[in-house]
Amino acid sequence: MSGFRHGAGRLGDAQLNFTFDGKPMLARVGDTVASALLANGVEVVGRSFKYHRPRGVTSSGPEETGALVTIGSGGKADPNARATMEPVTQGLEVFSQNCFPSPKFDLMSVNGLAGAILPGSLFSAGFYYKTFMWPAALWYKFYEPSIRAAAGMGVPPKVADPDIYDRIQSFCDVAVVGGGSAGLAAALSASQSGLRVVLFDEHNVLGGQLLNEANNEANADLEQWRADTIAALEAASNVKVLTRTVCWGRFDGNMLAAHESVDGKVRQNYHKVQAKKIIIAAGAIERPLVFGNNDKPNVMLASGARRMLNHYGTATGKMLAVFTNNDSAYQTAFDYSDAGIQVSAVVDSRQYPSQALLDGCNSRGITLHTQAVVTEAKGWQAVRSIEIADLAANGQSVSNRRRVACDVLAHSGGWTPQVQMAAHGGKPPVYDKKIAAFVVGDQAEDTYSVGAAEGENGLLVGVAQAVDAAKAACAELGGKAGSVAQPPQDRDGATNIVPLWSVPAKGKQLVDIQHDVTAADVIQSHREGFVSVEHLKRYTTLGMANDQGRTSNVNALAIMAECRGLSIAETGTTRFRAPLAPVSMGGFGGREIGKHFKPVRRTPMQEWHEKAGAVFVQAGMYMRPQYYPQASETIDDAYERETEHVRKKVGICDVTSLGKIEIVGPDAAEFLDRVYINMFSTLKIGKARYGVMLREDGIVYDDGTTSRFAEDRFFMTTTTAKAGPVMAYLERCLEIDWPELKVRVSSVSERWGAMAVAGPDSRATLTAAFPSVDFSNETFPFMGVVHAEHNGAQMVILRISFSGEMAYEVYAESEHATDVWQAIIDAGQAYDIVPYGLETLGALRIEKGHVTGAELDGRVTLGDVHMDGMASKKKWFVGKNLKDREGMVHPDRPQLVGLKSVDPRTPISTGSILVTDANASAGADKQGWVSSMTYSPELGNFIALGFLRGGKDRIGERIYAAYPVKGKTVEVEVVSNHFVDPTNERVKG
Repeated sequence: MSGFRHGAGRLGDAQLNFTFDGKPMLARVGDTVASALLANGVEVVGRSFKYHRPRGVTSSGPEETGALVTIGSGGKADPNARATMEPVTQGLEVFSQNCFPSPKFDLMSVNGLAGAILPGSLFSAGFYYKTFMWPAALWYKFYEPSIRAAAGMGVPPKVADPDIYDRIQSFCDVAVVGGGSAGLAAALSASQSGLRVVLFDEHNVLGGQLLNEANNEANADLEQWRADTIAALEAASNVKVLTRTVCWGRFDGNMLAAHESVDGKVRQNYHKVQAKKIIIAAGAIERPLVFGNNDKPNVMLASGARRMLNHYGTATGKMLAVFTNNDSAYQTAFDYSDAGIQVSAVVDSRQYPSQALLDGCNSRGITLHTQAVVTEAKGWQAVRSIEIADLAANGQSVSNRRRVACDVLAHSGGWTPQVQMAAHGGKPPVYDKKIAAFVVGDQAEDTYSVGAAEGENGLLVGVAQAVDAAKAACAELGGKAGSVAQPPQDRDGATNIVPLWSVPAKGKQLVDIQHDVTAADVIQSHREGFVSVEHLKRYTTLGMANDQGRTSNVNALAIMAECRGLSIAETGTTRFRAPLAPVSMGGFGGREIGKHFKPVRRTPMQEWHEKAGAVFVQAGMYMRPQYYPQASETIDDAYERETEHVRKKVGICDVTSLGKIEIVGPDAAEFLDRVYINMFSTLKIGKARYGVMLREDGIVYDDGTTSRFAEDRFFMTTTTAKAGPVMAYLERCLEIDWPELKVRVSSVSERWGAMAVAGPDSRATLTAAFPSVDFSNETFPFMGVVHAEHNGAQMVILRISFSGEMAYEVYAESEHATDVWQAIIDAGQAYDIVPYGLETLGALRIEKGHVTGAELDGRVTLGDVHMDGMASKKKWFVGKNLKDREGMVHPDRPQLVGLKSVDPRTPISTGSILVTDANASAGADKQGWVSSMTYSPELGNFIALGFLRGGKDRIGERIYAAYPVKGKTVEVEVVSNHFVDPTNERVKG
């Protein structure tokens, strides 16, 4: 045990109960999981990604690389949470990760032992690419599952997340990213302009690095400045303060994306904020030094150890040692010493620290080792001592090794400005030798980087810079930002850093602590030819963990630059991409999950179908009857019965889901001539015509029927799947392509319920249902249109057939559609009418050879589906220019054919590959594919539609339908795609 509660910090005395791996523990209100675990003496929190090395708390903020835990259980479990960013709540359950049976004793730690014995050959960079090459068949069956089981972090829950997530879209004038001193000042200054201001900060408490300061009388005025500034922001009606909100991405048009954690009915809010101006005050994070066993529990960033003590009232150990290459870490040693905690040593790799630092150590009795380094952290599971040595003047070797006792090592390798958000704007960062880190280069338009995020670590200078940015941003928006009281004390931001990228020592020196990437891995990658930083990242997985390279990036680039003999600036950085921090998928989904993922639409006859015992299936956005089982019928029994009944008698099907569009205007006919391949300006009033649309590239887009109600009024139907897209396409054509046409298009899909009545007795059934309508061939021929009424309800009846039988489509106003449906059912009792569902609808259309979305899948041309003869030669239409390209009319293109199983009772699987040799590889002998299939009661045979290379000339040929996924091959005969009534005698009656 090392950490313990020491003073109150800023938290007070109110206590909470929580558990860690089932063990009860106490925390204070305001604690994070990390500060509470340290206060309870927990050193080992989990195990590492690859080597299963012990991991503890390494920081106090979003840069946490060691303490990854699972928060909650069951569906509420949140794996890979950073313990430093998770506030403790009453009864919180916290679990360790990647260890069995416990963090302190993990069986998989043998990986780390093996890696230590054979560091150059086992688990090094890219080891799985080179080790598990043979036999290849074992990769998916054994190697990959084993690697995934051994490497990894938290386990995702196996049950649905019961929590609620919301999405919020808002607009603001000025967005400030970061709630440290600079961010607070920028937001307060901008708020005085009256403009809308949003302030984001991912911590629970605002203040940034001010929270690292001791909460004592000497700093009381500085603490009061922080409190007063926050109070002023919270009181401003035009300011929205979002704490516990990680702003993780910046996109075109200054749109910011952020996830806000909420305690309440909603777990998280996903914010999309459109900002006119952005002020980035994201601060800087401390980066680690690279030395032996620098990943061991109780090795912490100096700033993290300092905040634990001063803000959370948690001492990270009873004996502290500090290792640094800059000035900033000294204050951690001074604060611990002033708090009465022993500081065994400060180890400074520089030769000449400032006199003020020397005096600070001397006055406190702290032993200072200059031009010295920590070569290794020692201890079985956590630090119990360190080995230090003198560093040669050239920095390439060490001497005079000795041990120093400690139970926590606080180290600092300098500070890295958080440039990710600015870099999302497309401007790469530039290297600043003064701070040995990258800073924002050219500012993106409408964006300002200020304070530590821009490499300016001084308190007063950073605040002044933030206020200047706020004034400039507001002035450009026509507002006037105000002045802000300067902090009463300054903090000199000069770190006087002398870079130390790695210590010349043996043992594992971790660069990316989360992903177990060592300095040796970076060097090895260079030797193996991975000289680009992007290749280094992907080969070693460096910077790909949930800290996104916050602590590892600069150190890795420096080591690679040295390998290449280049400067760090010449080596460059990887491209920064959103999200810059872990975000939940739940936030993106919001409330649109499960049945709320997209609207479920029901036809007007839904209740009738339910009472009739229909089995429903989702088709597009609709729930549609799939079949109507009788007694103990299976789906196959039901649709075969329904299909046979429609062929012999009469059936009725709900087709409300078809898209229905009204096209009105003096140029309506001209408009249809342009979007359809065939002529519609010649269509007579009271008639319907089948039409096909092409995309601009000549590929078939959609098909359907369009009826002419008047000289300037047409009624179009589309496929169910393309109801929305076709409507949008027509609107685009009128708005953008042909604005000169006087046409209005309106979706009337909701207005009309629709039903298809098909079969030899369909005319007699409808005559009985609607005696006022003359259904005779002479008055109402094939492709005719009639307007009618039933009990005051408006109807449109089309004599068209999708089934291959005499058939009609009846459109009734939605509020009356069920009454019309029932009237047809009642009249049809004399003819033994039955309802039929989608399975039968599909079987009937396949028998007839009609195509749907299964065939019109975005790859087929007019010639492929034998519709090239429909294309008018008298007019231009969309797609005409490109439909006759050489590849589009090649005779070897797969063309629509019918297929019959040679064995009538053997099914043909949809998606099968058509081949000529049953024993040949399906890929090598691919001749085409099967698009849809059914059993045909009329033919007593399994049949299918498909596309076969040169299909027109291969009728009568026997080939094979191979389905490699299930190892099935079926012998089929190539036939015409018109299985039933090829001369249309039935449909014309």
